[in-house]
Parts: sequence; C-alpha cells; structure tokens
Amino acid sequence: INTCVNANFRFQGIDENRRFDIMNIENYDLILGTPFLFQHKVALAFNPSLLSVGSGNSLPIEGENVSVIPSRAANVAEGQLELLRQQLATEARDLCTDMKNTELPPLREINHKIELIDPNKKYSWRQAKCPEAIRELWNEKRDQYMKSGRWRFRTGRNASPLLILLK
Repeated sequence: INTCVNANFRFQGIDENRRFDIMNIENYDLILGTPFLFQHKVALAFNPSLLSVGSGNSLPIEGENVSVIPSRAANVAEGQLELLRQQLATEARDLCTDMKNTELPPLREINHKIELIDPNKKYSWRQAKCPEAIRELWNEKRDQYMKSGRWRFRTGRNASPLLILLK
C-alpha cells in the first residue's frame, strides 16, 4: 500500500466519505474489500453477472464471527517529515556506519552442509575483470575489505571469480 485517500464514494444509493488504501495493481481501477461489501450487504454473482447493493448506508460490522483489528493507518504531517528524518538519523547514527569503520561480526558455528556432486571436478579459471567505469569504487571497496579482514589473499584452485556489475 503506497498511500491512502479519503473520497466521496457514490454508487447505487451509496453516498458516503470513505477511506481507501491505494496501491499499484495492474488492470484494476478499484478494489472494494470484504468489510465494504459486508457493510453494504452487497451480493455478487458471476454467471450470470449480478451486483446488488442491499444498504445505501454503512451498517456496523458486528456478529459472532467478527474480530476487530486496529487500523495501522497514519497520516504524516509534511511539515514534520524533515524533523522526523533528522531524529531518526541521530538515533540510528551508530547503526549506520561505513563498512570500513565496523569490525567483522563474531564467528558462528556452521550449521549446514553443501554436498558436492563431483568433488574431483576441476573448474576452468578466468580472471575477474572490473569495468573501468567503477574501477575506483572497486579499489576503495577492496582496500576496505582487506583492511577489515573480511577478505584475505590466498592461493588455491576452484575459487569462483568475483562478479562485478554496474548497477
């Protein structure tokens, strides 16, 4: 759900202000949920097509099988949005540090196993190549990973080449 809107909804005797949640769903102009259908005693049939509105006024949602879920809808005042962003950034500053300023997380026990189909297979080696457009970014990242201990130079066979893609 991207946003919500309050609108005057008019259809077959229904004329009321209603809150609608807005989201991008292809090929649909409007989707009315089951609470709306219940409140207006709407009857639907598909073969043959039939739509009947039993009540022009919204009826209360009540009965044995009705549960109430509090609405999570919130209106954000545009004037306070920047202040809220600044408060969040201040409170989360220690969580949002650069990779070069953070240590490796503690080692954890390995709790899985990857079975090799053919443990004797040798893969042909290709050198990884970084596009020139992002070479500077790559060098900076590589140096940070090496300095922090995330990466180490090692020799061996069957190491997969690093895939570097420009986003």
